[in-house]
Amino acid sequence: MIPIFSYTILLSMTDISFLALIVTTLVGFGSLFGFLHVIWKQLSSQTQELKLELKTEIQELRKETKTDIQDLRKETKTEIHELKTEMASFRSEVKKDFHRFEVRFETANSALRDRIDVLVDTLAIRFIEDLPRKKKRLPG
Repeated sequence: MIPIFSYTILLSMTDISFLALIVTTLVGFGSLFGFLHVIWKQLSSQTQELKLELKTEIQELRKETKTDIQDLRKETKTEIHELKTEMASFRSEVKKDFHRFEVRFETANSALRDRIDVLVDTLAIRFIEDLPRKKKRLPG
Protein backbone atom coordinates (compact mmCIF):
# COMPACT_ATOMS: atom_id res chain seq x y z
CA MET A 1 0.00 0.00 0.00
CA ILE A 2 2.77 2.30 0.62
CA PRO A 3 4.13 2.10 -2.90
CA ILE A 4 0.74 2.95 -4.34
CA PHE A 5 0.36 5.92 -1.99
CA SER A 6 3.80 7.26 -2.83
CA TYR A 7 3.06 6.77 -6.52
CA THR A 8 -0.10 8.83 -6.23
CA ILE A 9 1.81 11.53 -4.36
CA LEU A 10 4.43 11.58 -7.10
CA LEU A 11 1.75 11.82 -9.75
CA SER A 12 0.00 14.61 -7.91
CA MET A 13 3.35 16.41 -7.41
CA THR A 14 4.09 16.25 -11.09
CA ASP A 15 0.74 17.67 -11.91
CA ILE A 16 1.09 21.05 -13.62
CA SER A 17 -1.23 22.92 -11.29
CA PHE A 18 0.70 21.75 -8.24
CA LEU A 19 4.02 22.74 -9.83
CA ALA A 20 2.58 26.11 -10.79
CA LEU A 21 1.41 26.62 -7.22
CA ILE A 22 4.86 25.81 -5.84
CA VAL A 23 6.58 28.07 -8.39
CA THR A 24 4.22 30.98 -7.73
CA THR A 25 4.64 30.48 -3.98
CA LEU A 26 8.43 30.54 -4.31
CA VAL A 27 8.30 33.57 -6.61
CA GLY A 28 5.87 35.31 -4.23
CA PHE A 29 8.10 34.67 -1.24
CA GLY A 30 11.11 35.77 -3.26
CA SER A 31 9.48 39.01 -4.31
CA LEU A 32 8.23 39.58 -0.75
CA PHE A 33 11.69 39.05 0.68
CA GLY A 34 13.16 41.22 -2.09
CA PHE A 35 10.70 43.98 -1.23
CA LEU A 36 11.53 43.66 2.47
CA HIS A 37 15.23 43.73 1.61
CA VAL A 38 14.80 46.96 -0.38
CA ILE A 39 12.86 48.54 2.48
CA TRP A 40 15.53 47.42 4.96
CA LYS A 41 18.25 48.96 2.79
CA GLN A 42 16.34 52.24 2.54
CA LEU A 43 15.75 52.34 6.27
CA SER A 44 19.38 51.60 7.05
CA SER A 45 20.57 54.25 4.57
CA GLN A 46 18.16 56.79 6.08
CA THR A 47 19.37 55.97 9.58
CA GLN A 48 22.97 56.39 8.41
CA GLU A 49 22.08 59.76 6.87
CA LEU A 50 20.34 60.81 10.07
CA LYS A 51 23.37 59.74 12.10
CA LEU A 52 25.63 61.84 9.87
CA GLU A 53 23.27 64.81 10.09
CA LEU A 54 23.13 64.51 13.87
CA LYS A 55 26.91 64.29 14.07
CA THR A 56 27.35 67.41 11.95
CA GLU A 57 24.69 69.29 13.93
CA ILE A 58 26.34 68.28 17.20
CA GLN A 59 29.72 69.43 15.88
CA GLU A 60 28.21 72.74 14.76
CA LEU A 61 26.57 73.21 18.15
CA ARG A 62 29.85 72.47 19.89
CA LYS A 63 31.65 75.01 17.72
CA GLU A 64 28.94 77.59 18.35
CA THR A 65 29.02 77.02 22.09
CA LYS A 66 32.82 77.25 22.09
CA THR A 67 32.71 80.55 20.24
CA ASP A 68 29.91 81.80 22.50
CA ILE A 69 31.92 80.85 25.58
CA GLN A 70 35.01 82.54 24.18
CA ASP A 71 33.00 85.67 23.40
CA LEU A 72 31.56 85.67 26.91
CA ARG A 73 35.04 85.29 28.36
CA LYS A 74 36.30 88.21 26.29
CA GLU A 75 33.32 90.33 27.30
CA THR A 76 33.74 89.53 30.98
CA LYS A 77 37.47 90.24 30.77
CA THR A 78 36.84 93.61 29.18
CA GLU A 79 34.11 94.40 31.69
CA ILE A 80 36.38 93.40 34.56
CA HIS A 81 39.14 95.57 33.12
CA GLU A 82 36.71 98.49 32.79
CA LEU A 83 35.56 97.96 36.37
CA LYS A 84 39.16 97.92 37.55
CA THR A 85 39.90 101.19 35.79
CA GLU A 86 36.71 102.74 37.17
CA MET A 87 37.64 101.56 40.67
CA ALA A 88 41.13 103.00 40.27
CA SER A 89 39.73 106.36 39.16
CA PHE A 90 37.22 106.27 42.01
CA ARG A 91 40.04 105.58 44.47
CA SER A 92 42.08 108.46 43.11
CA GLU A 93 39.06 110.77 43.37
CA VAL A 94 38.45 109.67 46.96
CA LYS A 95 42.13 110.23 47.77
CA LYS A 96 41.97 113.70 46.22
CA ASP A 97 38.81 114.48 48.18
CA PHE A 98 40.40 113.32 51.43
CA HIS A 99 43.51 115.36 50.67
CA ARG A 100 41.37 118.45 49.99
CA PHE A 101 39.46 117.84 53.20
CA GLU A 102 42.72 117.44 55.12
CA VAL A 103 44.12 120.66 53.64
CA ARG A 104 40.91 122.54 54.45
CA PHE A 105 40.88 121.13 57.96
CA GLU A 106 44.52 122.08 58.53
CA THR A 107 43.90 125.56 57.13
CA ALA A 108 40.82 126.04 59.26
CA ASN A 109 42.61 124.62 62.29
CA SER A 110 45.62 126.92 61.87
CA ALA A 111 43.33 129.93 61.31
CA LEU A 112 41.39 129.00 64.43
CA ARG A 113 44.62 128.65 66.39
CA ASP A 114 45.76 132.06 65.16
CA ARG A 115 42.45 133.61 66.22
CA ILE A 116 42.67 131.91 69.60
CA ASP A 117 46.22 133.22 70.01
CA VAL A 118 45.04 136.72 69.11
CA LEU A 119 42.16 136.45 71.57
CA VAL A 120 44.44 135.19 74.32
CA ASP A 121 46.89 137.99 73.61
CA THR A 122 44.15 140.63 73.71
CA LEU A 123 42.77 139.17 76.92
CA ALA A 124 46.23 139.14 78.42
CA ILE A 125 46.76 142.75 77.38
CA ARG A 126 43.42 143.79 78.89
CA PHE A 127 44.17 141.87 82.04
CA ILE A 128 47.55 143.53 82.34
CA GLU A 129 46.02 146.96 81.67
CA ASP A 130 43.40 146.38 84.32
CA LEU A 131 46.04 145.69 86.95
CA PRO A 132 47.01 148.72 89.01
CA ARG A 133 50.24 150.32 88.06
CA LYS A 134 51.79 149.68 91.35
CA LYS A 135 52.35 146.16 92.22
CA LYS A 136 50.63 145.09 95.32
CA ARG A 137 52.63 143.06 97.64
CA LEU A 138 51.17 139.96 98.74
CA PRO A 139 51.55 139.21 102.42
CA GLY A 140 53.93 136.60 102.80
